[in-house]
Amino acid sequence: MNGGASVALLAFIGHLAQIKPEGITSFANVLMPFVLGVLAMTVTSGFTYLSQWLYDSPNTKAQKWGFRFNITCIVLGITSYVFFIWGMCLAYFAFTQFV
Repeated sequence: MNGGASVALLAFIGHLAQIKPEGITSFANVLMPFVLGVLAMTVTSGFTYLSQWLYDSPNTKAQKWGFRFNITCIVLGITSYVFFIWGMCLAYFAFTQFV
């Protein structure tokens, strides 16, 4: 979601640069939550592999760490949704302020 929103917003900003360059700053700020959402999901993806690798270990200490990484993945996934909602709100306000 965040990646698609980032690409769409970049395409819009690129078009806006040609027709109304002074409006770029209000939409450039909207991009940040979407980029942070992509970062959160990228880290989640890596931590998912790590948690599964630790779960597979016969060592109970490693399995406990796998559980911790799993919880971290859940929190980062939810954080990515929060970034998406934040970005949508910023985009809405940027479009309503845009004249």
